[in-house]
Amino acid sequence: IPCTSSTNVPVVKSKPHRWGINRSETRRYATSTSTPLDELLRIGLTREEGKNSQLEELLTKHPMVAARNMELSIKETPCIQHADGVDYPAFLELLTSGGLEGLGYLIITSPEAARVFGQALDESYVSVKEVTQSGVQLAAVGGATSAALEDLGFDDVFVPSKATGEILAAELPVLEGYEGEDLPIRVLYPCSAKAADTIPTQLEARRADTSTPLFQVTRLNTYDTVPVTLPNQLISGPSDNGSFDVLCFGSPSAVTAWLENVDRVAAEINTAVEINIDEDDGLSAGNGNVIACCIGKTTAQACVGSGRWSDNNVYYPEKTPGLKGWADVTAICLGDILERRFWE
Repeated sequence: IPCTSSTNVPVVKSKPHRWGINRSETRRYATSTSTPLDELLRIGLTREEGKNSQLEELLTKHPMVAARNMELSIKETPCIQHADGVDYPAFLELLTSGGLEGLGYLIITSPEAARVFGQALDESYVSVKEVTQSGVQLAAVGGATSAALEDLGFDDVFVPSKATGEILAAELPVLEGYEGEDLPIRVLYPCSAKAADTIPTQLEARRADTSTPLFQVTRLNTYDTVPVTLPNQLISGPSDNGSFDVLCFGSPSAVTAWLENVDRVAAEINTAVEINIDEDDGLSAGNGNVIACCIGKTTAQACVGSGRWSDNNVYYPEKTPGLKGWADVTAICLGDILERRFWE
């Protein structure tokens, strides 16, 4: 489902980290090992190294891929990696000092945030049982995040009807026993330094009446997302066809990191990045000549807002954000590529 939003999302520059290429990470799902390169559908998975296997499995087993006998070449191409955020020490201090007492909610909005939460529990020697006994209620943005919390041992997690921060903020229930002087409900939000303020802003805008806020949110930037410097051979030059037909982006940070790599390679070969979008196919060397398949609307807006993609070459699951919807729109995108090739 192509994204039609033109919301401008600024590209943020940050210090890159290097990643060593492992050529064995390219996997072919083809009926023949001699399938010509121009018949393969080349897909790059851009999440942090080791965190792309679920999407890869969903793609290789997708009914549309099987029905059309698609020949896939899939490569894990991490554009980002994670590091401790500036508030991680404060998060550890809060856990060890009993700071969960008196909180109403602890909101986790990604599997990575859940992993960092688990790491913090281990480092602070706080058990899942102690968290539960503190009375704090956990909330997750979607199914994948909820599953990550369940893997840590939490089985009572609020999940909204749709996996977005806006819907979570709108649907988060007022806990029983909170009224009058007990309000506002205190909420702890440990998240990425690059996360938008959507959840805190919308939660604190909810009111019990004209003057009494329902929620008070404390945000802690417990981890950060930093770009990875990719090998030059993975980046399309202005005059070639690139290493990929499709890149699967799981966050705006991955989009930013990919474009930084495109710009870097262009600078190294002393060529200006061409960001004028071709009227025929909507592709541009300014994006590496790739179509973007995004996990959700926010990431799709980052692609369109960069000015490097046309709307028709940015796909995202409008109604079902998350892994399954991501795989579904990627399969649709691959089908569209086959249609284009047929008519070329």
